[in-house]
Amino acid sequence: MGTREGNLHRLGMRGGDRIRPPVRLPFIIPVLALGMFLAGVTEFAVRRLLPAFAGDLRGCVVLAGVPIVFLAVGMIVSP
Repeated sequence: MGTREGNLHRLGMRGGDRIRPPVRLPFIIPVLALGMFLAGVTEFAVRRLLPAFAGDLRGCVVLAGVPIVFLAVGMIVSP
């Protein structure tokens, strides 16, 4: 059964069935994935800069982190 019909029969297909091409994702799916990735990266990037923010504001790291908390809460609450 090395013929094409034999291979189709083994796959459960008839000779007239067409093989469907792979379905492509809508354009918005990769865009949303990239947006979510960048949203997560920004919070980690800002976290690494906290000591520099605290030094510029002449305060402690905890007080410099308050704007980052507001940023994170805004990202959660926003639609």
